[in-house]
Amino acid sequence: IPPSTPANSQTSGETDGDPTSDEAFKPTHAVRTRLNLRASTSLDDAPIGVLNAGTEVRYIDEENGWYYVDTEQFGKGWCASEFLSPLSAS
Repeated sequence: IPPSTPANSQTSGETDGDPTSDEAFKPTHAVRTRLNLRASTSLDDAPIGVLNAGTEVRYIDEENGWYYVDTEQFGKGWCASEFLSPLSAS
């Protein structure tokens, strides 16, 4: 480690694997109706949060009809893609 870099200058997990984590939140989709945010793509998992209609989220990934998204209120999780609409480019 160079002498000018403190050994603990990065908090664990802050940027690991997410190149956009140091940028401002930039939503890509809006929730169309009240929607559960889950830790996995299983309906058996209890919701980690509930997103109200109009909530804006940032799309990260997709798997079998589920979107992995980032939210300002609850962090990252999975929700059914059919209940999200892309934000119009402005």
